[in-house]
Amino acid sequence: MEILNLTRPYFGNSYGILMSVFASGIFAAMPIYVQIFQPMPGYAITAQRVVWSVILMLAGQFFTGRLVPSLTPLISPRLLPGLLLTSAIIGIQMWLFIWAPLNGRTVELSLGYFLLPLVMVGVGRIFFGEKLRPCQWFAVIAAVMGVGSAYLRAGGLSWVVLVVALGFPVYYIIRRGQPLSPLDAFCLENILLLPVSIWGILHFGNVHHPFAFPWEMLLRFAGLGLLGTIPVVCMLTAGRRLPLGLFGLLSYLEPGLIFLVSLFVLGESVSQDEIFTYQAILTALGLLAIDGIFQIRQQGKVLQSVPKPQA
Repeated sequence: MEILNLTRPYFGNSYGILMSVFASGIFAAMPIYVQIFQPMPGYAITAQRVVWSVILMLAGQFFTGRLVPSLTPLISPRLLPGLLLTSAIIGIQMWLFIWAPLNGRTVELSLGYFLLPLVMVGVGRIFFGEKLRPCQWFAVIAAVMGVGSAYLRAGGLSWVVLVVALGFPVYYIIRRGQPLSPLDAFCLENILLLPVSIWGILHFGNVHHPFAFPWEMLLRFAGLGLLGTIPVVCMLTAGRRLPLGLFGLLSYLEPGLIFLVSLFVLGESVSQDEIFTYQAILTALGLLAIDGIFQIRQQGKVLQSVPKPQA
């Protein structure tokens, strides 16, 4: 039997695969890195992440000559309301990504990211009329069984899971209506979060400016900004270089790595009541992966059947 061959032309550049895996690895390292800020509260750390991410992204936009065009949407009456809403959603997600590991909730965070692709399948069916293939239907059924088990056995999914699994679909729906590149949108969202972030640092940190910390702490904050920015750029690079199906399959790596980090590095655990929920959702993801591999192979056969132009 022929196995999936990642070296075929229709799988795109191997550099794209490397960027996607690298981004997932950095995202999974974030729960470990934020432990060095204990006992700082999550909102204070998130505020510093925003400040340093803005510095890094504006520097990048300046050196690539895109600074002015990337900031233009901030004065657009048509785009600004949507950007304000998406910045609020992404701000909550960034805070949760830091708060959860600091409070022993990384396992729940990973479950939210495991559940996200399944919720997106449902969103596509309900809001955009996308037809589901058989594997997708079975995946949805398995996910519903897992969620139902959580309600019956554990009183429901935790708010951490729900914020991730339901918050990002709202974000993506709004983003679909914005004519902005993902990198520009992410940069603008962080800029819009900057005022409240600076206020939070000054008010709760009892300092006169955001950089009134020892240089060792400033280096740690700068590292946090790098960890929050570099994987986004890498993921966007991968998205441009890889077929959508393969890119989607590789995106399952991130929650898996976060889950492993939560168990084997941070020492968290899964309760007996949650085991079936995880099994059902992982089964659903497996079905989506099988469906994705099948679709990629079909696309490859179509591309191989297209006659090459004669020299």
